[in-house]
Amino acid sequence: MNSKEEYVSGWLLRCIVCGYAWILEVSFDIRDAKKIYHYCHKCKRNTFHEVLARVEKPR
Repeated sequence: MNSKEEYVSGWLLRCIVCGYAWILEVSFDIRDAKKIYHYCHKCKRNTFHEVLARVEKPR
């Protein structure tokens, strides 16, 4: 059994329409992008999302 914890890296995004925040699990650097056009699961449509921060979460 491995005691070392694994982490998933991603970016914290927030929908500018409804404010829903979520993690986009990609390895490439998007910090220079002010907004990302992506599907929002709350709005049920494509909306712009703000890039808030780089995050790591346990798997």
